[in-house]
Amino acid sequence: MPPDVTVLNAVSLWPSPAHVLDTVVEHTERLSREPVPSYRSEIGAAKEWMCDLLGGFLRVTHEEILITRNTS
Repeated sequence: MPPDVTVLNAVSLWPSPAHVLDTVVEHTERLSREPVPSYRSEIGAAKEWMCDLLGGFLRVTHEEILITRNTS
């Protein structure tokens, strides 16, 4: 994917930006190494932080944002 192109909500039809793919791989590998509740709660805290960040950017409340996976 060219670095100046970002595709949002493209289900599985478009490649992920390289930094997104790298981050997913990094966290998946870490979860495989550390399948412990403390890491899962760390991910939960990161999702909460992201909802707050996105909410401010999109001018919506935290409760209006859902971060999930595999919805296609």
